[in-house]
Formats: sequence, C-alpha cells, structure tokens
Amino acid sequence: MAISLHTFEQVQGAYDALACAGDFLTCADPRGYIRKSNILLDACIDAGMPHDAPDHEMWAAEFIVACLRSATMVEDA
Repeated sequence: MAISLHTFEQVQGAYDALACAGDFLTCADPRGYIRKSNILLDACIDAGMPHDAPDHEMWAAEFIVACLRSATMVEDA
C-alpha cells in the first residue's frame, strides 16, 4: 500500500500536535486536546485506518514508524 507524502505528513503532524498536548488528565486545555485527537482520527481514517480500529493514537504511531522504515510506502508525487 503506497500513500502520498501529503497524507503521511497529515498523520505525522496531527500525531505530533497531540503528543505535545500532553496527557489528557493533566493538560492545560482539555477541549484543545479533544480537538487535536479528532484531527488525528480524521487523518488516520484518510490514511487507511479501519473504522473499527480500537486506538487511533497507537495506529498512528505504528503507521508513522512503518512509513519511515519503508523505502516504497510513501510516494512523493
């Protein structure tokens, strides 16, 4: 499965933003955390995550690692 560079960057950017927000229980802006989580969920679904995946944060982390390790998974077109 090959994905576009733009799709990869969307998932990675959303994941980074959520990771920078910290833990939900201790974050300064809970609504902002939820907003960032929803943006990540949308990016993951656009990248091919199944709708019944139990944890979109874990899926995104595994997806990012798989893309970085693969020479052909991300296409710059």
